[in-house]
Amino acid sequence: MNRADVARLLAIVVMAYPNYDKFKDEAHVKTMTNMWADFFKDDDSGLVGLAIKKHISTSKWPPAIAEIREIMADIAMPDIIPPDEAWAAVSQLLYVAGEHCYSDIHALLPKDIADTVDEIGYSNLYGMHVASVRGYTNKAGLDRVAFIQAYEGKVKRARERAMMPASLAHGIDAASASCSNGDRKMLEGMKKQYDDKKGYYERAWYGNSRMQLDEPEEPDTAALLEARQQKALEDRLERRSEEDDL
Repeated sequence: MNRADVARLLAIVVMAYPNYDKFKDEAHVKTMTNMWADFFKDDDSGLVGLAIKKHISTSKWPPAIAEIREIMADIAMPDIIPPDEAWAAVSQLLYVAGEHCYSDIHALLPKDIADTVDEIGYSNLYGMHVASVRGYTNKAGLDRVAFIQAYEGKVKRARERAMMPASLAHGIDAASASCSNGDRKMLEGMKKQYDDKKGYYERAWYGNSRMQLDEPEEPDTAALLEARQQKALEDRLERRSEEDDL
């Protein structure tokens, strides 16, 4: 987005909030223009415009840069599933799959949701899910609390990342890499070992489960009957041919 786009969009904001005193100060508007030009230079003007219009439609106060970027992230990154929707999907999985989930949850749920279930443990979640129903505890909703607490951190990090301008995110990554003492590399190495071993056992488990659950195919009754009729007809023709020879 260039400076002309910034000026056009900022003019929309100024006109939408005519009673906001700070917009009557030319120096303040000029400072805002410089700030917006810096923070939105990597972004598409159409997306910024949509975010501004949504804010104007829903708020009585002018938008801060963070508010616009948050709306932009919601529009451009719809796959960042909010915690309540994520829990609804997990709750449905617990109900449908039951005590033992014979399918790979990563094939059933988005990555961050599946990773959260994996970290807590499906069996642990299911145990909390049924504990209050069966009278083992008087604390209902422990499964939801455990999931939401673990998942919210992932959502927060993903949203913050999506809200940052691309150049700022790259700069932070470069600075972090130069300051790192190698601890994160150790975590990444351990995670790779975990993923490799988990994948090995899951392939073995799901393969065996499918083999055990697969039912023998029912014979095609119509085809079998047709084959028997054909065989009977051939036998009859063969006997008649033998009789004619005699």
